[in-house]
Amino acid sequence: MQFSSRFTIATHILLCIALFSEKEKVTSDFLAGSISVNPVIVRNTLGLLSSAGLAGVRAGVGGAYLAKDADDITLLDKQSGDWLTEKANEVMRDFLTKYEQIDGVFCANDAMAEGASQAAEALGRLEGMQIWGADGETKALEYIEQGKTAFRLMLYALSADIQPSQYLETPVVKMGPIVATQETLDQI
Repeated sequence: MQFSSRFTIATHILLCIALFSEKEKVTSDFLAGSISVNPVIVRNTLGLLSSAGLAGVRAGVGGAYLAKDADDITLLDKQSGDWLTEKANEVMRDFLTKYEQIDGVFCANDAMAEGASQAAEALGRLEGMQIWGADGETKALEYIEQGKTAFRLMLYALSADIQPSQYLETPVVKMGPIVATQETLDQI
């Protein structure tokens, strides 16, 4: 999935929740139908939005909700990091110069999350900022362990009996997406 697709889907989900949640239950099936994607993509995106403190899902009764008032959510900017650490670092440095407060950064892959994290750390602005990446790169696990990225969506799980820092190559084990955080890293 391309950067613009992930970003667009997340934005669409937030808007749908804001517009429809008072009138009807906003489920992953409802959202998937409005975007024409598989409900699993919606559920994964809702997981990202939930971890960012932007949205949540009611257990049992179902239905997504905004975790913040819609007026408190501001989209500052978007720009491609061309899937590269160096380019994302450059883009993030520009954003950090341009914007006084950045609470969260969504990156379409772990390399760009690494670049954004490096830029924020170099400029002394990493603390309190949430940076997300998604795709399963080994180095991202080290960044999660160090608290330099908030979490990431792993499309391929890594073997649980090897510490992330021991990986030279990432083995591929196909399974459903999972969210990796500092708290859940030992389960991967």
